[in-house]
Amino acid sequence: MQSWLVSLTGWGTEVILWIQGFRTPWLDVLFKALSGLGTTYAYLVLLPLVYWCFDRLAGIGLAYVVLLSGWLNAGLKNLFAIPRPSDPRIMRLEEIGDPSFPSGHAQNAMAVWGYLAGRARRAGFWVLAALLILGIGFSRLYLGVHYPQDVLAGYLVGALFLLVFAPAEKYLTRLVGPLTMGAQMVLALAVPALVWLGSWALGMPEGQGDVSPAVVAGALFGLNLGIVLEGRFVRFSPAGPALQRAGRFLLGLLLVFAFYLGPRWLAQQVLPAAYESAPVRLARYFLVALVVSWIGPWLFVKVGLARRRSR
Repeated sequence: MQSWLVSLTGWGTEVILWIQGFRTPWLDVLFKALSGLGTTYAYLVLLPLVYWCFDRLAGIGLAYVVLLSGWLNAGLKNLFAIPRPSDPRIMRLEEIGDPSFPSGHAQNAMAVWGYLAGRARRAGFWVLAALLILGIGFSRLYLGVHYPQDVLAGYLVGALFLLVFAPAEKYLTRLVGPLTMGAQMVLALAVPALVWLGSWALGMPEGQGDVSPAVVAGALFGLNLGIVLEGRFVRFSPAGPALQRAGRFLLGLLLVFAFYLGPRWLAQQVLPAAYESAPVRLARYFLVALVVSWIGPWLFVKVGLARRRSR
């Protein structure tokens, strides 16, 4: 299949060149912004917004979608190893070093916004989700960093991911909910450990990206542990007046980015040769996920920005 995909790069190059023939400064800004919705920074804003301010269970599910879909995409890219567009006629408006197929932006857009649309179940949100999915995928062609087959494959993989994830989420929620705290703690560690072992078995490189095995394992461990601790000791409610929700979102976001950027800066100062090593990145993303899932909600309840929910 790899040889067939490589044979499509000539056709894909012509499609990119045709699209870039309509380039303008305003379109550059628009499609860079749309592409930015698929970055780590965007998800660091979106995930807490949903979890803290609208729907706790949807926020938890969305976090798993982002992490597992990203991990799956990294594995597929490593498997197919198709290079990025490199024709000198193509204007690369963004520089990326990882393989091209399938598009992670397109796959995650389908998975993330498809999941949220399924949760919201509102016609207006479905329209918004469809526009964002199409816009994010198209932006990767406009920026010259993906072939059309990468984007189409990303959409397909994202849709298939959702078809598996949606029923699995319902089943596992019913299965894990009644377990004791000790059993939930074991699962909190077992799931990321299996992801890391699976990455090793598949020969996935550690790399330097935000979907490397260490990053996904660390974030899953922090998320799982935080969910258990929050459910046991905090039980915050995302409901409340709009001003209260805005207050907790802004306060929590400061905390999230402090833990996201702070340890990285500290590691650069203390361990300049290893600040992007697997253990350091695992620890960073563990802390960020723990802040989102447990420390933030605990703080909101303590300062009166959130109420407790019933058990």
